[in-house]
Amino acid sequence: MFENDYILRQIEMMTGFLAKLIFGKESPEYELLFDGEENPLGEGELALKLRRMIELGEINEAENLLFDSIESEQKPEYLEIAIDFYDRLSKLDEAKLDRCDFCLAEVLEGLENVKEKYGIETA
Repeated sequence: MFENDYILRQIEMMTGFLAKLIFGKESPEYELLFDGEENPLGEGELALKLRRMIELGEINEAENLLFDSIESEQKPEYLEIAIDFYDRLSKLDEAKLDRCDFCLAEVLEGLENVKEKYGIETA
């Protein structure tokens, strides 16, 4: 329990820090923008798909999709979406994470992997 609290604090601090430092935002949330026909603009389609996959409990698949996107092209938007993704995962209760075969340590590990892919060092 104490270990999970510690990991959770690390994730919260890191997502908040990255959002503020890189994007100048107070929140790690990726803001979805839509056109007049309610279609997501920019990379919003990926963010929306990841959010839906989280709701459906498809966390591992969502993480794979995220990394496939990042590996195809390291867009700044993908970094912002990744920060949002891991922040959202950190807010799920442990029971849901367990049911999805995921844990807080994997959330932190994924966030660290994203930082590494983008060459971000936070000692």
